Amino acid sequence: MNSSAFSVKNINELSDYLDQFREKFTPTLAIVFISPDQKIEEVASVFNQHNIDIFGATSAGELFADGKDAFLVMDSISGLLLDIHKDDYRIKLLEAHDNNYSKPSCEIAKWADQLYKLPAFIVASGGLTANGDDIVNGLKTGNSKEPPIFGGFAGAHDMNGTTVFTNKSSTGQGIVALVLNNENIEITGIASSGWMEIGAEKVVTSSTGNVVHTLDNKQALEIYREYISENYAREGKDTLMATEYPLQLQREDGSSVLRAAMVVDKESGSIIYAGAVPQGSHVKFSAPPGLEIIDHTVNEIKDFHKKNPRSNALLLFSCRGRHDAVGPMLINEVRPMQELWNVPLAGFLTFGEIGPKIEYGCDFHNNTCVLVSISSKN
Repeated sequence: MNSSAFSVKNINELSDYLDQFREKFTPTLAIVFISPDQKIEEVASVFNQHNIDIFGATSAGELFADGKDAFLVMDSISGLLLDIHKDDYRIKLLEAHDNNYSKPSCEIAKWADQLYKLPAFIVASGGLTANGDDIVNGLKTGNSKEPPIFGGFAGAHDMNGTTVFTNKSSTGQGIVALVLNNENIEITGIASSGWMEIGAEKVVTSSTGNVVHTLDNKQALEIYREYISENYAREGKDTLMATEYPLQLQREDGSSVLRAAMVVDKESGSIIYAGAVPQGSHVKFSAPPGLEIIDHTVNEIKDFHKKNPRSNALLLFSCRGRHDAVGPMLINEVRPMQELWNVPLAGFLTFGEIGPKIEYGCDFHNNTCVLVSISSKN
């Protein structure tokens, strides 16, 4: 499998790049991450002219490595070009009506189960109030096997909306899925965070899905006001921007996941999180311990590389909260990944991440870095 990472500033540069690219290899698939300021229709038109299929999402920043160095850029069109045989992948985009992400996730999984004996998924979703657990569980339950699942929530520079797209369609409230034939194309990966728990444990005394009403019988927003300073987004949107202080949710199997606050209801004092926070759960606030989150992730990535040294291309889904926490030093987390495998890398800053932690199965995360390796088995 041939691959190449790219990053251009505008449509003209993209067109020129693809025109000149023909001398290298003929890509069939583009995994594309773009600033919301870019025009999706124009981007799609350029790829259509070159007969390249698109799996795309808006981003809060684009990551790529070209073999010389790694870069975090803004307002770009970035991604990976791959020459996977068209029989070994399919792309599907479905709307999530009434904020129900379970239904399209199950539909995609059942569709994939008919396509391939061993399907694998790379997914992205649009929408600020989506429940990431619904997507993961839908893909698992809709399929007869437990497939590899990786991906992230589309991002944006602000909280005014996110979009996922293909060559022909786009949605701000739905899912785009790249389904791979896992018999011929292998995808493996790891989720790593490094956030540390802080403060006393609390109990989720009232919640519905990813909406938390009360913690320790107090309004969730009141708890945030008591423990963490709050800041609201522009244009009157009730969006809580305390992304650096997610809840750490304890799972019954001993694992833990982070849940970032996305939207608040000032009237009820409830908070919508990016993933489910079940009633009765035990949670703590968490915070980044500084640049140690980079050391933590790099060490886990090195261990992962020892077991998975072969790759044709790397995808990276990294939470925007990580960039908020360490700023431009985030690139020190990306650079070692490209150096370890020495293959093209592309990714983006997300509003949520999907992937497996060490020794645990696939889950939905926040404030986490998910690295995905794509390789041909032939």
